[in-house]
Amino acid sequence: MGGEATPELLADLKSCGHPNAAQVADLFAPEPRTAAVPRSPAGVPARRGPTAANGKLCQLLITMRYVDDPPVWRRVVVPAGITLGELHYVIQDAMGWEDCHLHMFTAGKVTYGVPDGDFMSDDQDEDAVRLSDLLSRKGQKLSYTYDFGDDWDHLVKLEKTLRPGSTEALAAGPVPVCLAGEGACPPEDCGGASGYWNLKEALANPDHDDHEDMLEWLGLDRPGDFNPAAFHLAEVNQRLRA
Repeated sequence: MGGEATPELLADLKSCGHPNAAQVADLFAPEPRTAAVPRSPAGVPARRGPTAANGKLCQLLITMRYVDDPPVWRRVVVPAGITLGELHYVIQDAMGWEDCHLHMFTAGKVTYGVPDGDFMSDDQDEDAVRLSDLLSRKGQKLSYTYDFGDDWDHLVKLEKTLRPGSTEALAAGPVPVCLAGEGACPPEDCGGASGYWNLKEALANPDHDDHEDMLEWLGLDRPGDFNPAAFHLAEVNQRLRA
């Protein structure tokens, strides 16, 4: 019999009077459909929305290494059970990146990333490892590298673990959430930490050889339109809730 039996046909079959009619109708009933797990274009699980604070939480300090004047860091609270793949999205949104380059995590001598069947790599699958597998004690660290050209290196440190139902966990509310931070995210593709330093120097000095070029590259009319110290907590949390 081609195709699936219609509801009308199944109803007629069940009411035909045969003692086994109901069982036969069940054999032809279509299988219930299950919701597919959302996937991103890259084939990894799509980012999830905020999670209620009903399990163990981790308070993390994420610091962009080799960037200062001002430093760039974020303090976030996340579920201890999230995968590194989910943590990647948290870092992107908390820092202000656009997620347009490759990335990887490093813990000890082991690296974690998105598996690529067309590329030989020793990276472990970041979606198969949970944050709590790597950071379980206060002060433990791992690194997150974004954009293998600019090589933005972030240090991720576990500041504390929050018990379910504790005052701190309840105060955090839906997670992930950013509690505090400092410094604007550098522009994408500006050349890494050294390139960002040069960009700030050029913008701050009207006599710098690259002053006008940097203004044009950033699409700015005035150097004051770019503030490397800018940090807006509400905007960060809006991205994390999206």
